[in-house]
Amino acid sequence: MDISKKMLSMIKTDKTSRVLGYSAGISYFIVYLISIGNIFLTSKSEFSFFLVQDWPSRILQQKVAFLWEPIARLNLGEVSFFISIPNLILGAALGTLVALNILIAVFSYRLPKICNLKHRYAGVLGFLPATLTGFACCAPTFLIALGPLATAGASTYVIALRPFLIPLSILLMTSSIIWMLRKIPHNLMSNHFRRT
Repeated sequence: MDISKKMLSMIKTDKTSRVLGYSAGISYFIVYLISIGNIFLTSKSEFSFFLVQDWPSRILQQKVAFLWEPIARLNLGEVSFFISIPNLILGAALGTLVALNILIAVFSYRLPKICNLKHRYAGVLGFLPATLTGFACCAPTFLIALGPLATAGASTYVIALRPFLIPLSILLMTSSIIWMLRKIPHNLMSNHFRRT
């Protein structure tokens, strides 16, 4: 695992991978909070903060599995936030896993020998097939990340799957990170960083 930490710290120095990975993680975090109803638009434009009186007893009160009651509301103009500490922690954890998956997948894609890819097309025409084959080889990160977002819908059937999809997403994204880090040959990494 020490080798994986070193590889991950080396991968984080790659600017393109870092920017795309962190952007994906932050975007996922925001979309996750929107999908569970913790960020929403209102018709009133006001700036206020409201804290529930019995907030200490409600911090860990669940609505459904992996979805907790808010303890505060923050209004910033027409955007409102329900603040629920466990929801923020879970969203941040999922966003971090998405960021790491995308960061490593983008970095791995830029080392085509990992997937034995030969990019025949250049420019815009080659972007789509190269991206699809690169990400398909490295990990199905986009599909894995959609699990928790799908459970935020109003359907009773989808909510019933929530207790399984979130732990499964965490397990799959963590496994994907470990798998991708092990798949990157050390000599390719050192060659890549010598060139950049």
